[in-house]
Amino acid sequence: MIPGRLLGRIDLTVPFLLGGGVAFVASLVFFRFLMTLPNAEDVDNGDLPVGPIEPPGITPLQ
Repeated sequence: MIPGRLLGRIDLTVPFLLGGGVAFVASLVFFRFLMTLPNAEDVDNGDLPVGPIEPPGITPLQ
């Protein structure tokens, strides 16, 4: 890896351009990872009841 000091001797904008390019590629990779995750509303992990929620100790009127 080339240290920033050597890149700065070429031109002072080179480290910024290289860093911006690396950040851009990393953001694309992270965005693609986020797009592969399932939608939170579509996931059924079984922890929510299916029917109406009734407080404990109260019986519904019939």
